[in-house]
Amino acid sequence: MEDYDRKQFYKELGRRLREIRKGHCESQQQLGDFLGVTLQQIQKYERGVNRLPIDSACRICHRYDLPIERLLPPSAMPTGPRTLLAETLLEEERFTSLLHLWHGLPDETKTAMIDFLGSLPCPVSSDSL
Repeated sequence: MEDYDRKQFYKELGRRLREIRKGHCESQQQLGDFLGVTLQQIQKYERGVNRLPIDSACRICHRYDLPIERLLPPSAMPTGPRTLLAETLLEEERFTSLLHLWHGLPDETKTAMIDFLGSLPCPVSSDSL
């Protein structure tokens, strides 16, 4: 990876970290306390000035219950129909909100909702596509 690409990688990683942290209503200070680093260090990670250690990235993803792919820039990920679809969905704010709400539901509620949704008529069949 060239220096320019590396700089862009860490800037994008920092931007995504900031979005994820803010999406969980957490301050830079709170995340810093969790990771055992200063608020200034979190600011540097989020600006892409300092490199986020992989162990810290893993701890952040565990804290927010996210796959590591959500934190990494798309340019670092393999491409293909499934990964592009997942990335597109995760960029949709409503979809991300739905995932956060879904995660907090009890299992029996999830099962009931899946059963209900499965019983609805499909507005477009695959035959008509």
